[in-house]
Amino acid sequence: MRIILQILLVVVILTGGVYFLFNNHTKAKAYKKILAIVAVILLILAALFPSTSDAIAHFLGIERGADLILYLAIFSILYLMLSQSLYKKRVAKREARLVRKLAILEEAVKRPEESQDRYKA
Repeated sequence: MRIILQILLVVVILTGGVYFLFNNHTKAKAYKKILAIVAVILLILAALFPSTSDAIAHFLGIERGADLILYLAIFSILYLMLSQSLYKKRVAKREARLVRKLAILEEAVKRPEESQDRYKA
């Protein structure tokens, strides 16, 4: 039963990693792709050799390997939430600038002679 679970975990991890790396809609930077590859390798090793994660956890002062993996997952989720929030703020600022520029251009198109006089003074 343990072998079946390990094989299933490896297949799921590889599927997720391949989807992230080769999805055409994912325009991740190189360092994010490298981190994804490292994460996939570490997750596969943790699935195949659970005692290794226990040893690493004990070295770091954590009681079990499962707790270590849980802490890393929580840290990863928090990082993703923070980076998405910052990205959303950048996009909102960019959108506001574009809307302002569009409004100025539309006004200039509506009244070309007034906008030309305004800029000459």
